[in-house]
Amino acid sequence: KQHLKKLVPFLSDVLSKYKMHIMNQCETCHGKGDYCEICNSRSVIFPFQPDTTKCPKCSALYHKSCFSPYKIRCPKCARVDAIKNKM
Repeated sequence: KQHLKKLVPFLSDVLSKYKMHIMNQCETCHGKGDYCEICNSRSVIFPFQPDTTKCPKCSALYHKSCFSPYKIRCPKCARVDAIKNKM
């Protein structure tokens, strides 16, 4: 139990530093983020954020509140299918 008392704060600190680096400090890392194609929000989203989800077919990233694979078709999958059907 003593180890957990030290480990949890340590990991929380590491996670916080990595989030800050990726989301605010490093242009290269920030550039690897995505935009939600469904709501067209201008805020960059990342897979480690708890309010995001991936399409199970193509792994495109969306807000959980915008995308449910059982309710709405993935825009990226729809584009890919349209291109395949034209060929």
